[in-house]
Amino acid sequence: MYTSVFAYPWDVLDETPAVFCANARERLGVDTVSLAVSYHAGKLILPHNPRRKVYYPDDGSVYFRPDPAAFAGSTIQPYVGALTREEDSLAALCAAAERAGLDVIAWTVCLHNTRLGMTYPEYTPRNAFDDPAITYLCPAQPAVRAYCRALARDLARRYPLRALHLEAAHHMPFVHGFHHEMQQVRVTPELQILLGLCFCSACLARARDAGVDGAAVRAYVAAEIERRFAQGGGSDDEAAWLFDYWRDRLDGELGRYVTLRGESVAQLLYEVRQAVRDVGDVAVHVQEASAVGASPGVPGARVVDLAWQFGMEVPPPRDAADGVAVLGYFAGVERFARELDAYRARIPTDMPLEIALRPCAPDCTSVEELRAKVAHCIALGVAGMSFYNYGMMPEPNMAWMRDALARATPHTVPHKPDARERG
Repeated sequence: MYTSVFAYPWDVLDETPAVFCANARERLGVDTVSLAVSYHAGKLILPHNPRRKVYYPDDGSVYFRPDPAAFAGSTIQPYVGALTREEDSLAALCAAAERAGLDVIAWTVCLHNTRLGMTYPEYTPRNAFDDPAITYLCPAQPAVRAYCRALARDLARRYPLRALHLEAAHHMPFVHGFHHEMQQVRVTPELQILLGLCFCSACLARARDAGVDGAAVRAYVAAEIERRFAQGGGSDDEAAWLFDYWRDRLDGELGRYVTLRGESVAQLLYEVRQAVRDVGDVAVHVQEASAVGASPGVPGARVVDLAWQFGMEVPPPRDAADGVAVLGYFAGVERFARELDAYRARIPTDMPLEIALRPCAPDCTSVEELRAKVAHCIALGVAGMSFYNYGMMPEPNMAWMRDALARATPHTVPHKPDARERG
């Protein structure tokens, strides 16, 4: 079993790669670092960063230096931000990690990228009114899949990686934290689902090829949205989060159209994994993100039951991934165990399962809670645990993390003073 900490390039470079790796190994007790190599915008508080306390990342940047030849056949080109123009943070981390005895995972945000959405609006999702969702790209678009293949292949070919961790390699929900989201209508579960459906050219072409009347579905969805707008948002029924709520609408045509989203995601994942296989044996782990912003719960349902909204299958097809990463972002041990047990029941024991935890707010309120969650992960037979996030985690919670790992995993490196304590 591996243990990893999610980290950002500025975490590594601001401390220096050598100091960062020493702290990751000695202070946290992990054996792997999951570095963001492609990431979206944000506004981050960095409580223990030696150079800055609030940081706005360069929106949509990659954090390695891509080989131009790798993207020669891709219409979509990666954006290299100022930080990476100064230094290849992935290369710097890999070199320091090797000296420190750490593995590196390339944490790769694939489609959630506002910069690329604004640069290439023709490849963004389109709602039933043909409005673009500029915060991400649609996986049904061939040009988008080509870009993701090139990105994954370039990383796997040129860097010594334990794995690629694919985040946002799927359809995205309507509400996903875009800055200054503004509305005076209640964005109910029904509206979120309807506004999140894509009717771009590629999704409509896939429907046509499958014998599904995409134009009729689009007209139906537009009318349903308009009706709910007229009601100020419509029903608050939590059952709308589940596929069965929509399956039979429009004589089943809506359900058939939604099911095709899963086919486009499976095709993306298969093509990315094959691109990686063409250049080496780096594992491809797919993140299942239903826990992000999940409802407190529909009676009788679990968060894994929401995966259909993203076009995700749990488990993914065997030829589409080497492992699954699940976000265990749940407050309280009871709900954490209940939700993760449901994932474990779906995912075969011979498919590696990684669980991500947040050892701080809003998920953990004590070291005892974190200990119990780590112990439960081990009891589930996970292949790995990852912890979010090095730079944003308060220092007391870093100590919680070390404590929980040391109690649960006897092989954890004994504590030594961290680089700051050594002066």
